[in-house]
Amino acid sequence: MDLNALIKAEELGMTLVNGTTHLGRSIRWVVPTDLTDPRRYLSGGELVLTGMLWRHNPGDSDTFVRNLSQANVAAVGAGDPDLTTIPDDLISACRQHDLPLFHVDPSVAFATITEHVVQRLSAHRSGGMATVLERHRQLLASGGGLDDVLNLVHREIGFSCHLISPTGRLLTSTDPHLAPDEIERRQLAERLLHGHGRTRRLRLNRRVGYSAFTVGSTAHCGWFLLVDDDHTSWLPERQAVADKLTALIGLELDRVLQRPSGDTEFITAVETGTDVHTLSSLYAQAGMDPKRPFAVSVVQSDPDLASAAVAELIEPAAQSTVWGPTSEGAIAISTIDEGYEKMLAHINVAAPSFAPGLNDDRISIGVSGPVTALEGMTGSLSEARHACSIAQARRGRVEVADRGELTSHVLLLSALPDELKREYTKLTLGPLRDYDRKHQSDLVMTLETFLDNACSWSRAAAQLHLHVNTLRYRIERVEKLTGRDLSRLSDRVDLFLALRMR
Repeated sequence: MDLNALIKAEELGMTLVNGTTHLGRSIRWVVPTDLTDPRRYLSGGELVLTGMLWRHNPGDSDTFVRNLSQANVAAVGAGDPDLTTIPDDLISACRQHDLPLFHVDPSVAFATITEHVVQRLSAHRSGGMATVLERHRQLLASGGGLDDVLNLVHREIGFSCHLISPTGRLLTSTDPHLAPDEIERRQLAERLLHGHGRTRRLRLNRRVGYSAFTVGSTAHCGWFLLVDDDHTSWLPERQAVADKLTALIGLELDRVLQRPSGDTEFITAVETGTDVHTLSSLYAQAGMDPKRPFAVSVVQSDPDLASAAVAELIEPAAQSTVWGPTSEGAIAISTIDEGYEKMLAHINVAAPSFAPGLNDDRISIGVSGPVTALEGMTGSLSEARHACSIAQARRGRVEVADRGELTSHVLLLSALPDELKREYTKLTLGPLRDYDRKHQSDLVMTLETFLDNACSWSRAAAQLHLHVNTLRYRIERVEKLTGRDLSRLSDRVDLFLALRMR
């Protein structure tokens, strides 16, 4: 199937805006996405469909199109129900990067285009695919949800199916009693996030194995379909059915992830310190009970990741959650009838599951303490923001901090300008770094280990695999180079803070 076929299919409502010289390009696949950078989930030749939710300012268009061009996609189709035309900056970016661009009529759903393309691509592989797609269309038309779609997959390929999230949550299953347990699901999700390719064969032990299909255009916002069988032994027809139905489950995923936030007005009111009477009214309109205890969470990250973090880490840990996007990520208010500690435990256990799929991205989460009245909302938001600053000052891809850490020195360090921290570190640790570079030594590491072990000579020496006398010689060298006396508490604090500021 080539791009010219999209124009001929009038029911798809696709109008060519740019790329008349490339209408002969073949379409290998279709991928709906609203990520600014979906390259890691593209392999070339895709028709990318986007609702332009990634576009926050005109400059975002060039970034989005450049990423698609580098992934060698066939074309991009853009459409927004609220816009009758495509923004000029997106058109200009596509012309600059020589990428074919289609305008999708607002009345045409991406699901319609996806089904059309999938049917055309798979016609030569599976004669029954048209029937399968018609069943799926009927399911969606009748309001069928994820359970119905998964049962359709189960019926077509004949094996039990389980759908899990990146944190190992069991979203739905055709046979819940056959699904892997919580620990096993988390292990499988972690392996899938570390792996490459859309379909993998995973084995928990000698007796239990799964074929895993990646659903959606992003690992950390997507799902994983586990099938209780070995897909490598399937006939081409069954493989085709599984592949296409996995893509159709992805349409349901996009519908869930792209749900509009109805809580923006309330979150804006929280941020601006609106009076309690108005806040209470908006809180009730958002479906929340002002009499129930709650906690505030602040998420700092890319908008897509912040939304995913709320959905995966915060919402499952609370009885109900009202949230909305902010300029730096998201704010969520969650009722915690089952206990504040239980909510923190869930977030901290599930948070590391996001790390493998993040690459250079980061997620920082700050959680306030429990609150029993809306009058405490402003203070709780400030508390959560301070906790988020502590999380952001750490080194991990996904970091979580709560109000119990607000007495930590990390809060003070996070408030200092970066330039001041760099200068302080340079003045305090610079002589050690210079010495290490010149003599190929490890004085900085020796100092950090010594302080981390509360200046215990024996424990630090054991951890460094050194004789105590050797450690004493190194610490004496540290004291001479830095002008500090490590027997003095104030000098220890100076060096400790410098190490933490790096």
